[in-house]
Amino acid sequence: MNSPSDGRLKLADSNKSNVDLFLTEAEEDDYLSFSTYNIKDANGKLIRSSSSAMQYASGEMESHFVVDLETTDYKNPIHLEIDNYPKYIEGNVKIELKNPIK
Repeated sequence: MNSPSDGRLKLADSNKSNVDLFLTEAEEDDYLSFSTYNIKDANGKLIRSSSSAMQYASGEMESHFVVDLETTDYKNPIHLEIDNYPKYIEGNVKIELKNPIK
């Protein structure tokens, strides 16, 4: 699994019908989401998700994320694209933006 380099995103006991992830060191306002419409297998075949859920456990300081897959007919590994991840920029930062119209 290629994941953010901070080591907080962990793959749990998953199987062919669901993907089970944990975000450690989580706070209640940390937000993690995946594009459940853009899950692909090793051959680039789209895999539909029948449901997904995220739950925050304050006593555990972690968020649990589960994606249920509609099929088990795919080739591993699968690719889930992260839409939002709680990696915040702290301090003063300069970012150069390029004009996309040029």
